[in-house]
Amino acid sequence: MKRFIFVVLLSLFSLSALADCTITAASLTDVARKQLELDCLKAQAVEAATPQVDAKKVSEYAGVAKEVAEAIGIAAKNLGVEVNNFITTPAGLLTVAIILIKIFGKLIGAILASILICTILINILKYMWTEPVDDAEPVITGGWFFGYGSRAVKRREFVSYKRADDTLVGWTILAVLIMLGSIILIPVIGF
Repeated sequence: MKRFIFVVLLSLFSLSALADCTITAASLTDVARKQLELDCLKAQAVEAATPQVDAKKVSEYAGVAKEVAEAIGIAAKNLGVEVNNFITTPAGLLTVAIILIKIFGKLIGAILASILICTILINILKYMWTEPVDDAEPVITGGWFFGYGSRAVKRREFVSYKRADDTLVGWTILAVLIMLGSIILIPVIGF
């Protein structure tokens, strides 16, 4: 069952490549045909790797920069200070922070939510992949306010993949997919 889940996980993240670079000319030798197919595949890879510039996105970012600059300029004008001097003051930094939170608030919230989700799931996975051991370790507790003492804390050891059951592997895959989903959804939620 573990191997089946591993194969399913690999197939989810593998990229299937469909090449239209089949050369059917009968007059070419095998070496020339293979070379042409290789050149065609290289050209397709270069074409797929080049980023596409979206004019709409560029104009949106330019508009955001213009809004930030206008907002800072208006705040500085109301206080009767030059913009360059205004930004260096604590009030100017607070104003810039408020403007950026106003513009990028959803993005910041999505990033913080993703960090929180990933942190919680990583700690849950750390706990799930350990098991208690019979012996206990003495730990000194307390301090200045509560006084000093010691108590026994059960030790936990990591479970190896060979000893893990299918449920543990399944929950791990689900948690990893949730973490990846929360990271992938940052740009979708943020903008």
